[in-house]
Amino acid sequence: MASSIATPGLVFGANKALIASRKYIAKIRQFATDFSDEAIQSGATMKIPVYNGAPASAFNATNNNYETTDGSVTWVSVTFANHYKSTFEITDKDMLDFNATSFWTTVGIAQGRAIGLAIEGVVGGLFTTTAVTKTAYIGSTITKKSIASIRAASATAGADPARSVMLLSPAIFAEVISLLDANVYGNAQAIQDGLVEGLYGYKAIMECSSLPSGVIGVVVPEDAVAVASRLIRVGSPKVYEEVGTAVDPDSGFVLGVRRHGSPAKGTNFGTMEVLFGATLAQASKCLLLTQTQPSQQS
Repeated sequence: MASSIATPGLVFGANKALIASRKYIAKIRQFATDFSDEAIQSGATMKIPVYNGAPASAFNATNNNYETTDGSVTWVSVTFANHYKSTFEITDKDMLDFNATSFWTTVGIAQGRAIGLAIEGVVGGLFTTTAVTKTAYIGSTITKKSIASIRAASATAGADPARSVMLLSPAIFAEVISLLDANVYGNAQAIQDGLVEGLYGYKAIMECSSLPSGVIGVVVPEDAVAVASRLIRVGSPKVYEEVGTAVDPDSGFVLGVRRHGSPAKGTNFGTMEVLFGATLAQASKCLLLTQTQPSQQS
């Protein structure tokens, strides 16, 4: 994993943090994301291209030629409004007697998980009953048939199942997994990571513990949500012992890393942080799942 920091322990911990955050980043990457080098530049907002492609059409030189578009590119503005950090503290005295590998492993995993949960929390919180008004009945009791029936509702709403993600609360996700044999949803990693790609023909069905209160699930086209991250530039790097980044090679996701000490207390601090934005760009194509019969809904 690429890193601009030098302290071996800090590098080790940052790598552990990136590994721990991957299960959460893997979920977010199901949508339109930008964790590229360009995303690290300065600025409070960033535009992410979202392509709305229509089915291919038959060529006709007169009225359907190479200047007749079959889709459109929408530029979605993402505001970097979410700044999350995870800081640990260790005293000089504590450093006299501790297992370095065990310490950095524990800290790195904890920080990566904390950052990942924060990102998932912001994205999951987008799907409120105010923002998403269309609903689809998934049945009072979850069955294979009731899950499959959502496909038709998704297509009607303009959400192609193959390019859509079904986010489910932990309780509903557990019910869905319990209905299937292991050879259908895969190995134990599907349960541990809460992400099953291709299930029921959806791009992915995944667990989301941060859905708003009362929301059990939502179907979201991949281009309905835009997420981007940006590195926070340290204005006074000399006041820190070390400032740098750690980059996940698979996703391009960047963690900011900074380390400093308190001379008066003999205490050392290490921080990993992320600045990102998430926008619900096409709420009209999303579907909130409900277990209330349509005739009973107000």
